[in-house]
Amino acid sequence: MTAGVMQYPRKKFLPALIAGRAVRFFAEAWLGRIYGQQMIGFFSRNYRPLMVLLIAMAVAAGIGALIYILWYRPRKKRKAHENL
Repeated sequence: MTAGVMQYPRKKFLPALIAGRAVRFFAEAWLGRIYGQQMIGFFSRNYRPLMVLLIAMAVAAGIGALIYILWYRPRKKRKAHENL
């Protein structure tokens, strides 16, 4: 969207986009080929602790979002009304 707003030429943008994505996906595939079996083994051995950690992080993020919505946003709206 930024390239469109800044009127960046399509003839330059599309090749850059394609090249960037090609490099990214090539790097991911290469790392997967090298470390894929090791990663599968690691996650197979540590499935339960990693699942507990993931759930704990999701709960913490939810609590953080709730605190932000209930505590910070009303104060921000109150300040906006005071400035009027």
